[in-house]
Amino acid sequence: MAASPNTAERELLDRYLQAWESNDLDGFVALLKEDATYTMPPWLQWYAGRNAVRSFFAMAWRNRGDMLLLPTAANRQPAFAMYTRPGAGEPWAAHAVHVLTLEQDLISRLTLFVEPAGPSLFNDFGLPLVLPDTWRGSAAEGASTWFDTGLEIPKDFYRTVDPPFGI
Repeated sequence: MAASPNTAERELLDRYLQAWESNDLDGFVALLKEDATYTMPPWLQWYAGRNAVRSFFAMAWRNRGDMLLLPTAANRQPAFAMYTRPGAGEPWAAHAVHVLTLEQDLISRLTLFVEPAGPSLFNDFGLPLVLPDTWRGSAAEGASTWFDTGLEIPKDFYRTVDPPFGI
């Protein structure tokens, strides 16, 4: 993928952002290829197939707080810096970095760099670890800007398990 997504890719990525920020599981899953994979370094487990990914996030999103995604890029792929907070009035805290692989106008691979590794990457992206509770900048407000940081996520952030397993 080029540093700046084309119109179709931008629409897909904006829908991804909207689904995550609005807790729209069906909307999120609709953006995945049938054989999409989901990994979350440094954790070893990963999920193969739209249904397995859906089952994982149905469980994971049950008790989640608010989420805010800022578009960026990593390894010349679209990415998001994800901030979370337990509720309104609380500051946004760095949580994870999402890196997406796109194929045929759908997401074929989703890698979330989660705690403890994920927040440590925010400095490399030039992003703060905490945003004020009043921070506004979601795609819904027209702040969907994409840029290539030139950041290459080191291979040692990835752990490969062969063969793949999931739920």
